[in-house]
Formats: sequence, structure tokens, C-alpha cells
Amino acid sequence: MASPRPDPAAAAPGSLAKRTVRDFTFGRILGEGSYSTVMLGTDQTTGQQYAVKILDKRHIIKEKKTKYVNIERNTLNRLNHPLVVRLHFAFQDPTSLYFVLDYAEHGELLTLIRRCGQLPEVNARFYLAEIVTAVEYLHSRGVVHRDLKPENILLDRDMHIKLTDFGTAKLTDSADAGPPRANSFVGTAEYVSPELLTDKAVDRRSDLWALGCILYQLLSGRLPFKGANDYQTFQQIIRHEYTIPDDFSPAARDLVTQLLAANPADRIGAAGPDLAAVKAHPFFSGLDWRDLHLQVPPPLPAPSPPVGPWNGTASDDDEDLIDDSDLFQRLQALPVYEGGGALPADLGSYTLPRPSSSDPPTVSAASPPLRSPPRLVTTPPQPYTMPSYYDPHPSQSSLSYSSTQSPPDPHFHNLHHTELALHEGGKLSQSAQPWTWRGRLALRLSSLCPCICGSRP
Repeated sequence: MASPRPDPAAAAPGSLAKRTVRDFTFGRILGEGSYSTVMLGTDQTTGQQYAVKILDKRHIIKEKKTKYVNIERNTLNRLNHPLVVRLHFAFQDPTSLYFVLDYAEHGELLTLIRRCGQLPEVNARFYLAEIVTAVEYLHSRGVVHRDLKPENILLDRDMHIKLTDFGTAKLTDSADAGPPRANSFVGTAEYVSPELLTDKAVDRRSDLWALGCILYQLLSGRLPFKGANDYQTFQQIIRHEYTIPDDFSPAARDLVTQLLAANPADRIGAAGPDLAAVKAHPFFSGLDWRDLHLQVPPPLPAPSPPVGPWNGTASDDDEDLIDDSDLFQRLQALPVYEGGGALPADLGSYTLPRPSSSDPPTVSAASPPLRSPPRLVTTPPQPYTMPSYYDPHPSQSSLSYSSTQSPPDPHFHNLHHTELALHEGGKLSQSAQPWTWRGRLALRLSSLCPCICGSRP
């Protein structure tokens, strides 16, 4: 039985005493994104557990993500539904923003699909019905999710869904939606609708397409559109190339077909302001739509044994904003299937701190960006330790060591003292640093024939 929900008016953001970081005890990491970390937080006063999303201000400013953070908070502020994750508190400190959200103990719906392989139709019907109910509520509040996928659908303690991740949502009745961006889209490749790829247009009907992809994935354990890379996936979507497994029931086959209609106007539920047409489909025959969040979900089957590496997910990275004009030009050349609450004001003035001489080495441009560690830890952080093969006396102009690079070959350690002698003598050029192949070659040559590098024997 689902636990009773508190009075919304009493728990609305801003109606309770202001919370700070000191009011919470933080435990394990629940998830990590491109500019955020979600940690399990416990209110020290009530003992209530929450999912605390910690957003790094420095990364938000640097990567120009302020707009999406604003959209996420403004969207959460206008939503209050038992099947949608809820924002309880929001606060900040000098380095981070904190969103205190509902804690879903059973993780992502994708994990359930992976564990079961595919769900029986009775389970898929119940979970799709909850997703449809949540999406219908979003649309009634002027919100288009734009990134519906099993990774963004959580399961709470009673195995009911919680729709989450509104950073790329579109507020259709608000200026936060902003003007459409040329040569860009938001979403995850395997779930984007064809009109988004060809016309760069998005509305509530794009969420209906994603519902079709999710139903297909619930029943089969795999995605309807999945190529070797994003471009091939987009080709499949634009050409409407997918097959429905033979074990789908006639009702399931029909609903998937109507949701995955290439023409947005032909999708079931696209005509009316709500999703009554979807709810009336024979696939949901016999389902009681009243208070789904209070019903007991159908028992789940035993987990399926692993049969090989998982290849049905979209991506492990949640960086869903794609800007690629060349990609869109190639896609538009393909034949199209013609079938039936703002952030605090002081965030804008937040400036990035200037590096000091005691900072760790700067990551080179060729290296992947390092994700900022969580700002809150339960134990003091370990001091930064230089690797044994790191030169402690480089000049500032030649500093190019990256902690993401692999250590040099075993021979390099034996030449460490030779490296220091060469560097102090000024004979090792900036283009032949000791952690590059040129540097290692110069060091070996210097040990065999010192006159080559000009060092004294």
C-alpha cells in the first residue's frame, strides 16, 4: 500500500522553514550527470530521506547551462502529482545549488527492464498506464517533457513510477521556453521523433512518440530504433524502419503502431487536449484508471539470466543537447517516410575562481573534461598526491600533465633521475615532454648517448 502523501499546501517549496546544507546528512551517491550529482540526504530533524541533486555552479556557468537549470526548477515548481517527482526544498551555497527531491528507492525503470529482459504484458500495461497518466498531467500544466525514456522514470518504495529530469522540458505557456534554436535539439537519440529531426519542431505529440518507444521496450527488452551510432539511429527514425516482434499481442501491436506514426497528426491522442484516446485503446482493456498510484502493481516475474552485454540503452551520458549543423544537413537530405522558479540573482554574478599556484595541473585540451567531485562528503577528502612519474619542477609554460593520461611504460620509472637532470639543464624541449613519446625517446637516447641531447656524462 502506498504511503500517504503529506498535504501539498503544507509542504510546498517556500512554505516551510528555510533549509540549508547543515540540515541534512548525506550518504551514498545515487547518480551522476554532466553537471550534477544526486546524493541520498536525510533530514536531521524529521529523519525523512530525499534525493538531493547538487549542481555545480562553476560548471553551469562555464557550460552555459543556466537556462536549463532555470527550466528544471520552474517546471518542478508548477508540478504536484503522485506520479511525478516533487521538489521539496531548493537552496544554495557559494559553490553549488541544491534541489531536494523525492527519493525513489527502487531506482530507474530501465534497471527493471534489464533485470527482467522483457516484461509480461500485464506489467507493461500497468506501468505504461502510470506513465500515460503522468504525461497527461504534464501536458495539462503546459509542460512537454521532451526526454521521456526509462532512465527518467523512477520506481518508488511501492514500485510506482516517478517521472523525473525536467532539465530539457518545454514550458508551452511561458517565456522560459525561449525561441527555437537552429541546428539543435534536445532529447535522447533513440527516442526522438522524426519531426524533430526534419523540421526541428517539438510539441506534446513528440512525447506520444516516446511513449511508443517505451511500450516497445517494455514488451521486448530492446529499442525499436537502434543503430551503430546516432546518425544511423536517426536514419532509421526518419525512414521509419522498425519491426514489431511476433510475440506482441494484436492490441499491443496496434498501440505501438499508432504511437509511432511518422506523421505527428496521425498519432493516437494527438487530436484532443488530453490522452483520452490512448486510455480508451483496447490494450488497456479492464484497467481501472482511478488512483493508479494507490493500486498494488502486478507481481513481477523472476529476473532473467544475463545473455550478453546490454545494447538496448540509449546512452550512459545524460548530456542530451546536441548541436551539429552538418548532421542535420545530412539528415534533411534523407527521404522522409510519408505514413498515416528562477535561479537566485547572485548566480549570474558568480565568477570562476582564478587558479592558484597550488592547484593541480591543468587538463590539456585534448583530454576529456574532469567532472567536479561532489561538494558534500561525509569524510574529509584525501590530499592531492602527485604520481611518482610526475616532474615536480616544470615551468608554468610547459605544464601539460593530465591526471586522465595513462602512466608511461615501465622503463620510464628507471629514467626518472635522468629526466630531472635534463629538465634542470634546460635541454628537454617543450615539444618533448617526458610523458610524451618524444620525451621518452629523448630520455632513452640521453641515457645511451648523452652527447645527442647535449648533457654532460
